[in-house]
Amino acid sequence: MTTSIAAEALSGRLESSLDEMKHIEDQWGSDRASWPTGQAERYDRKSAEVARLNAELEDVTRTDATRAERIEAIRAASSSGAVHIEEGFHAPDNGGARRGGSDPWAYGAGDNLLRVDSADGLAARAQSAVEQAHGLTPQGRELLANVITNDDDSRSAALVIAATSDAYRSAFEKVLRDSHYGALMWTPPEREAYSRVETARAAMSLTSANGGFLVPFSLDPTIMLSNVGAASPFRQHARIETTITDTWNGVTSAGVNAQWLAENGAATDASPTFARATVTPKKGSAYLMASYEVAMDTNIAAQIPALIQDARLRQEATAFCTGNGTTEPEGIITAVSAVGGSKVAPVTGGTFAVQGDVYKVWDALTPRARQSTRLAWAANNAYISKIRQFDTAGGSAYIAGLGDGQPPRLLGAPLYEASAMTATMTTGSAGLIAGDLSEFLIVDRIGTTVVPVPAVVDTNGMPTGTAGWFCFWRVGSKVTNTDAFRLLVL
Repeated sequence: MTTSIAAEALSGRLESSLDEMKHIEDQWGSDRASWPTGQAERYDRKSAEVARLNAELEDVTRTDATRAERIEAIRAASSSGAVHIEEGFHAPDNGGARRGGSDPWAYGAGDNLLRVDSADGLAARAQSAVEQAHGLTPQGRELLANVITNDDDSRSAALVIAATSDAYRSAFEKVLRDSHYGALMWTPPEREAYSRVETARAAMSLTSANGGFLVPFSLDPTIMLSNVGAASPFRQHARIETTITDTWNGVTSAGVNAQWLAENGAATDASPTFARATVTPKKGSAYLMASYEVAMDTNIAAQIPALIQDARLRQEATAFCTGNGTTEPEGIITAVSAVGGSKVAPVTGGTFAVQGDVYKVWDALTPRARQSTRLAWAANNAYISKIRQFDTAGGSAYIAGLGDGQPPRLLGAPLYEASAMTATMTTGSAGLIAGDLSEFLIVDRIGTTVVPVPAVVDTNGMPTGTAGWFCFWRVGSKVTNTDAFRLLVL
């Protein structure tokens, strides 16, 4: 890569980082103290990245000028008849994308990263791979960077490095296009990249299933889903965690109770009570088929992740609302409705009296929930439409309609459509919820797997000229504090 191309790549990454910093300021304001947990650290990390990229860009620009002077000197010297030879740059054939700086994917053939690099070295190399990898969205880079930062296990970093290389993506695309012979067309760097991914998966106990292939992180819907819209507010606004292991474990606490003491009075034990919050991701799957002609004539590798995305969003929209928590993620309505103190009865049983019932839900919220930066309402569009009809004169502070793609606000809090919530308004219907969405936890287990089915057969066992792809992933959800929500149950 010439220095001018490197400068262009660095400029693009610099612009992306500046855009992310501006997005944080636009979304959360200039008062850092009011930003949600993690946003300040994200902003500082991007600020440091901007400083580093600026320095690299300055070096590359300076190199451009120096190189131009050297080329001119060589041309002048060659005109005198003397022979001058300048040694060229020999890039290592490692299958990685080099965008300036060190190449995070460069290491010897057959090397196991877990053996040839230290834990700190792996983490630094993985962060560099995330920054330089092709095809990742800004949200995807942020998600993978958080996995590396928050997971002390160096095996996670090794998997990130292996699954972000261009060589592995091209190997994966060849297999998707031709399940029978795709692997036979692999180049040496692609074979090595596949071996590295499988070694990392085995170390993480993410073993292959029936010949399944880990989807490259640049195509993995788990990575790409971070900022995808749907008629469900939960993935966009809930607390999102990621894991590369079988479960995610956290800790919750009701906090410490303070006390007043008389002079010389003895204090009583006010130690907080801690509880473990464990989320076990559940397996979702999708089976796709396409004719051999479609598989050969189209970029199927780019289409399959998009199709999985759509299937996941529709599946999750229901699960995050009403999932049973046993064979599927725990839905927010399922969890909150199981706690009597979190349910609010209507003014008139079986009837949605818009004004009175909305205020009852609002008044029932705890002060902590009402003051949360992630306080929001969610309801089916049928309920939202009825709420809108209350303000017949317009101009009321009860519900405010905002433009530019902003959600309407109900009593000052965002109001989101959740299409999987009930649209009926009869006795027992749970159609309106309000609360602190940071207390609804979604855990994505990184690593979508695709198992190619080379030849689909009919009921008689005869080939149909169709290839199939069985895709599966794992995601879980849990309400970490039901008291942070109030649910209207008619």
